[in-house]
Amino acid sequence: MRIQPSGIFVSAGLLLSFAWLIPALEAAPAAKIPATKAPPVDKSIQERAVSPDHTHFAFVKTSAKTVSSGQGDVSADSIWYGTIRGNSAKPLFEPGAKVNTDQAIGEIEVGDIHSLNFSPDGRTLYFLCACYAVSGAAIAVDLQTRKLKYVVDANTLRVIQRGKQKGYLIVTRHRYHPRGGSYEKVETVKP
Repeated sequence: MRIQPSGIFVSAGLLLSFAWLIPALEAAPAAKIPATKAPPVDKSIQERAVSPDHTHFAFVKTSAKTVSSGQGDVSADSIWYGTIRGNSAKPLFEPGAKVNTDQAIGEIEVGDIHSLNFSPDGRTLYFLCACYAVSGAAIAVDLQTRKLKYVVDANTLRVIQRGKQKGYLIVTRHRYHPRGGSYEKVETVKP
């Protein structure tokens, strides 16, 4: 005779070999496990990143506040930073912080943050935010001084962690053909 619970074959002999446990299990008092509530989920916490040495973390916290960008109104995000051991985080900057682009567009308000990337030495955190109509902006934040710096227009961002170009950024930038049309170009950028 074979019993087939959930597609698993178990022989009757195997079940009988453990039958001696049933009276002991029935006689044992039920363990009281205190009811606990799961911690509330903070839906404002978005993307996360861990430093290369695994001692610090950063995450994006969205805000109900909005800022204007070339892509329309976007969430005025902030980045929080802390130590893994201390398990506490503080904002690197307030929602809607401003950064100078050193271009005709001038100052932009930081919003719609994504693509967090630590530098190989863990001293700088790079990220993308909304900026132009067809492109975002790569921004660097010095984790000691908490100062924001515009790096380059970009739609994707990665930091090279090893090798000859360690610390350089790999970005995708929006470009235009001389005869019309546009394309995305992958470039390596020294921050």
